[in-house]
Amino acid sequence: MVSWLPTWVALAAALVPLAVAGGCALPRVRDAARRLVPLAALPALAAAVLVPEGSAAIGWLVTGVTVQVDDTGRAFLALSAMIWTAAALYAAARPVERPARFAGWFSLAMAGNLALCCVSDPAGFYTFFAMMALSTYALVVHEGPSRRDAGRAYIVFTVAGEALLVCGLFVAGAAAAGIAPGTTLAVAGTVLVLLAFGIKIGALGMHGWMPLAYRATPPAAAAALAGSMSTAGVLGLLRFLPGGDPAAAVLSPAVMALGLAAAFYGAIVGVTQTQPRVVLAYSSISQFGFVTVALGVGLAEPGVWLIAVSAATVYGVHHGLAKAALFLGEDVAARSRRRPAALAALGLPAFALAGAPLTSGAVAKIVLKEATAVAPGVWNDALETLLPVAAVGTTLLMARFLYLVATREAAGSQEPAGGRDLPAAAAWGLLLAAVAGALWLWPAEEVAYAAGKSLTAHYVWLAAWPVVLGTAIAAVAWAARGLSGRFVGVVPPGDVYAPVLGWAARLTAVRDERPYAVPKAAAVPVASSSTGGPTQLDGAGAIENGLLAWATAISAVAALTVLLLLLASRV
Repeated sequence: MVSWLPTWVALAAALVPLAVAGGCALPRVRDAARRLVPLAALPALAAAVLVPEGSAAIGWLVTGVTVQVDDTGRAFLALSAMIWTAAALYAAARPVERPARFAGWFSLAMAGNLALCCVSDPAGFYTFFAMMALSTYALVVHEGPSRRDAGRAYIVFTVAGEALLVCGLFVAGAAAAGIAPGTTLAVAGTVLVLLAFGIKIGALGMHGWMPLAYRATPPAAAAALAGSMSTAGVLGLLRFLPGGDPAAAVLSPAVMALGLAAAFYGAIVGVTQTQPRVVLAYSSISQFGFVTVALGVGLAEPGVWLIAVSAATVYGVHHGLAKAALFLGEDVAARSRRRPAALAALGLPAFALAGAPLTSGAVAKIVLKEATAVAPGVWNDALETLLPVAAVGTTLLMARFLYLVATREAAGSQEPAGGRDLPAAAAWGLLLAAVAGALWLWPAEEVAYAAGKSLTAHYVWLAAWPVVLGTAIAAVAWAARGLSGRFVGVVPPGDVYAPVLGWAARLTAVRDERPYAVPKAAAVPVASSSTGGPTQLDGAGAIENGLLAWATAISAVAALTVLLLLLASRV
């Protein structure tokens, strides 16, 4: 670290992609700006390494933003910068249609994601979180009308999350200003924060957007969405959950139970899926369930919160790197002429996510185990028994993912010899190297201790048996695929939300069909809005547009309200 660097440099470095996004909007410099996207996150990566710990208030920025560089924020900033850099390099090697438009929204989402890692005040975090989340909608629907259903699911959940978050941050802002909200209101605020960030991490019951969005988003953006932007929800929970507050302890059992349920639910539903990216989405639901369990343990006792923060940080970084590598690797394997080599390399992040011995996953699981070992009462024994069983489910998910990647037909857009295979593989290789070495090189004392412990015979066995058992079950399922195949595709992507999302898609399709005729003898055509008499379908369209406008307006008003509240609290 460089001791003389001021703390605000971290935020300035994180906002470099914002200038690139602005350049992508200007016709004269658009092409040059697009070529700078792979470099945009490098200043933030340097800041994560060089800027010393500290806090600084920037009073002239809106109503004031608090820049904070601590161990937690530094870890998430380094994670995000690494993933965005690799994703941008991959996007440059595999350009999509309308590249300037993609690069602009990609950079805007990048700026929001990196900047939120550097701030700790509610208004600043909300601003950058909303910048990231709302910009991502354009990435989800980038590939055209066929992605509209996924975009609709994403934006509905996102706007709901923004509304919940701004309400939860009212309470957090009041507490930060020294205003005691009372026990009931404090618990309600904690629930709102859990729900808001629970949407981003695909918590059970709030996960309906994730399988559809992960499947629809272009590969480079999907890697950033799954590896970095979803993981930002974990950082939000760490920043704004009232760890150490005895009033929040009443929520601990529910949070642990929901985390466990998500870990098992994601695995059970994920193995029935027929598309690799959807399997990865349910894997994220399951993996974030482990993080939720650790946070639930941390809420139980004030003295345990810091242990839970460490576990959630380490596990979030491990999961983010592995998941981003799996998304890029899935596309590399689909396009590459050397598919066996690509599949072999995919095994590294897959085994790491399953927690196999000698991988970063084994280290992360030990850090997680240290946190859950202090769970209160019967939860201690329950977690000690159930978490390894859930790890078996992770192995089954990875086996299912690798099977689907290996057996599907090659993509029709394979690169010819001498094409862009090498640059794309190099971008993927950056993430593979990070998956292989990040946790082993992590300077934190607790991570180094866990890394050393993971090499002992006892912990090698504890890490190995869920992977061995999961692999054996997967082999039996493959051998008896005539029987196990009956369950394949039974649950559609989005599971319990699929009927609602399907109904919304059909309603939209009906609304968009033109023209319609009234069944009368004269066969008079139905008047459209352009001829004066609006139809019911036009009315439905107007209602939908109005709801979208209100959603946007409410988000803007909510953000303004938070800023005014914080301003008033300073008077």
